[in-house]
Amino acid sequence: MRLPFHMLTGLLLLVPGCSSGTDSGQQGQSAVQAKPQKISAEACEAMLYELGAYPVSKLTREYPYGDTSGVVYGVPNRVDVNGWLPPQAVRSAKYLTYQEKRTQGIPKPPLSYERYIEIMDTDAYQRTKDPMLFLVIRLALQEFRDREIEIKNPEDLLKIYHARMGLDAEVLSLFKSRSAPGVVFARLYQRHQDPLIFRFLPPVERGQAEYRQFLEQQVDNPQLKVKDRFYVYQHLYQADKQQHGDGYQAFLISNVEQMDAWLDRSQMIQALLEIGSEESIRVVKRCLLNDPVLEVRKAILRKLKAQGRIEEFLDTLLQLSNGQCKPCQSVAINPVRITQKETVMTYPLRAWLEWAEAQPNLQPDTKWKVDRALENLTNERSPSRPSPYRDGVGPKVSPQKKREIKDRVSSVGQPYRLYYKECNQPC
Repeated sequence: MRLPFHMLTGLLLLVPGCSSGTDSGQQGQSAVQAKPQKISAEACEAMLYELGAYPVSKLTREYPYGDTSGVVYGVPNRVDVNGWLPPQAVRSAKYLTYQEKRTQGIPKPPLSYERYIEIMDTDAYQRTKDPMLFLVIRLALQEFRDREIEIKNPEDLLKIYHARMGLDAEVLSLFKSRSAPGVVFARLYQRHQDPLIFRFLPPVERGQAEYRQFLEQQVDNPQLKVKDRFYVYQHLYQADKQQHGDGYQAFLISNVEQMDAWLDRSQMIQALLEIGSEESIRVVKRCLLNDPVLEVRKAILRKLKAQGRIEEFLDTLLQLSNGQCKPCQSVAINPVRITQKETVMTYPLRAWLEWAEAQPNLQPDTKWKVDRALENLTNERSPSRPSPYRDGVGPKVSPQKKREIKDRVSSVGQPYRLYYKECNQPC
């Protein structure tokens, strides 16, 4: 029978010759003075191959969105991790040739549960801080997610969180996806006081008195940030709307417009729309007119469309179409191009109004307001639309150069924005 490590250590202390004494004291002193041994790169590489990872430097097939530095990009994120393709990418994507996959035995079968846990040696990483070993642990953890491997003992993976080695979000996300009970997250927070845990809290279910009591304590905790209390309040409200509805609404109304992060504001506004009371709708209308970020206003329009709300917000949308609102900007890197007479709200607002106009059985007053708002947006249009071939945007391009640029750009697969840029260069 193979004993666990902690039991084996305890038994060794009871064996004669292993007790404390002069020899053991010298051994302990030498152990303290000894430097942590770094795991060999060959051993880490062997474990990476065992997991099914593959080094980018050994790829022979050309891959899209790559460069000469051994980095692989996808859409929109980077694919490789420190020069190694994760096992899931090796299995699913065509980065390797058929012969290479056959030689490497790809796709590889999953390892045993015990082998995965053995590979994720957090004790060795804490001693050595070896980046290659960190990569091994990270990819092994991803295999638990991608292959949906059963977690037989939660502590086997929680040791990665307890080590606080930079994989906290990955562990919490995995546990939430496996419907871990809320008490697991509650006890983690009581031990580590880590506010990241609130982002991954599961819903409250019947029979979870300890978890519910934990949430009720945290919602009144003055030391918590507003966004963390919002996550807590969300679950309490979903568990008992009658008991927590008034407090939840008051909390949202008093804080939604004060949040600095636009994503936090957007989530709170969605919550107010879910409540749907007269007071909460009034705040949402104010945010639709005044929020400085385009993405927040677009999220409101999407939610209204999903809920089928038209008449309730038409007066506010009419104000938007008239320009009776504060300006807003997009946080996107490449926002939509607009003319001088348009705003960044013109396109999403027009799309919403056209959807509303197409709805059946509209009241005459509602249809009149929709048409009026669309007319206001139509009047914003400039006679000259933004185009690479028209005056006011760039120099005129000869038809021959257009064809040359288009052929060259399409051959290398570059996005349209580069084509647009080249068309605006002098002939």
